[in-house]
Amino acid sequence: MAVKCAKGEPSVVCILGTGANSCFFDGIKIHKRLPDWGYQVMDLGSGNYFGREVLRSYAYGYMPRDLLKKFEDSYNLNNKDILHKLYHGENPSSYLANFAKFVIENRDHSFLRSMIRDGVEKVFEHVLGPYCNPPFSRTIG
Repeated sequence: MAVKCAKGEPSVVCILGTGANSCFFDGIKIHKRLPDWGYQVMDLGSGNYFGREVLRSYAYGYMPRDLLKKFEDSYNLNNKDILHKLYHGENPSSYLANFAKFVIENRDHSFLRSMIRDGVEKVFEHVLGPYCNPPFSRTIG
């Protein structure tokens, strides 16, 4: 458990991987604050978030040309396959997270550096920010 890293100290614990999760640990007990509404809504800053953002930039055509070529060379981008994997695939969140690898490998490009900065800012604002406003034990549903 990630709360073990808190070493018994009250802490906000946040895990960013393929997905994202967070909680407040009071030193003894875990207090949930944010609802678990799945990767479509809640996984800011995760691999699935960055994969979705880079795929979206490709689809909408605002990915810079130099990255576009690299992106197309890195992935077999077929509309039918993409739609199938997103809506009928076994794990759409992991599928999206696969595209995050491109973001990491090309993180020095200004476009992706900006995307990463924006994503991390969203984590601080939307994922960690609510823990600044007690009560920590508030839950939805």
